[in-house]
Amino acid sequence: MRRAKKAIRAAAFLVLRSRELRKNRRFRNKHDGGRCFILCNGPSVLKQDLLPLRNENVMSVSSGYLNKSFEYIKPAYHFLPPVTYGTMTETDVIEFFREMDGKLGDAELFLSSSEYDLVKKHSLFTRRSVNYLCVARPFWPNGSGIISICGPVPSIASAPIMCLIAALYMGFKKIYLLGTDHDSLVTREYRYSFEPTILRGKDWAVDGEGKVRASIYEELKAYLLLWTQYRHIKRIAQANSVSIYNATAGGMLDEFPRVHLEEILQSPCPRDVQK
Repeated sequence: MRRAKKAIRAAAFLVLRSRELRKNRRFRNKHDGGRCFILCNGPSVLKQDLLPLRNENVMSVSSGYLNKSFEYIKPAYHFLPPVTYGTMTETDVIEFFREMDGKLGDAELFLSSSEYDLVKKHSLFTRRSVNYLCVARPFWPNGSGIISICGPVPSIASAPIMCLIAALYMGFKKIYLLGTDHDSLVTREYRYSFEPTILRGKDWAVDGEGKVRASIYEELKAYLLLWTQYRHIKRIAQANSVSIYNATAGGMLDEFPRVHLEEILQSPCPRDVQK
């Protein structure tokens, strides 16, 4: 029932709010030939020196603005995948969005279209550019073309998937993943590179102490879905001469070649490589 309601809302957005999606055309190949770093929230980033990222194109996610290096790095883009309600209420999300708005600096914000009505109803992000991705395809396409963010995009299992879809559309040719630890299946813990605030204990799969609530069966299903989406992304990237690397210090993600962040940052590439 919940999945059906999401599908109906997404379809309604495509019809009634198509203008919001057409605005995303301005991002097409904006950074053609450039590189970017997708900074996720795994605790592994605490082992890395992130300060050189200040001069790079950085995409941050979810509560990543709580990272102690965020204010110095000043990410250009910030992404939040579709919100999962349950232990997290609408009031929690409103408070979360208000905290986020106060800490993002000048970052361009990307939300799921599922949050559009909430944002408008409560006059959130009124002084910020907000862009929407409409998650309206239940399955990923078999083709190898770049996915347009001006129309329906396929299901998103985790924040880095949302970032990768946008990064490919923006024309980046080298994409580096950071903090994609993805190791809770082994550790049975889900930790962050910061101390959670509003969302502490609000994840249905993780308790307030960071212990995984989900069963091994549920975790395996979630991992299979996520890894499948990474594989789809890899196929699209390879077909379009885009290189994706995993610069995470550890973790389980094995779909992309491993690189060391410090070695990559020895070859600077300005964040203003854009059209």
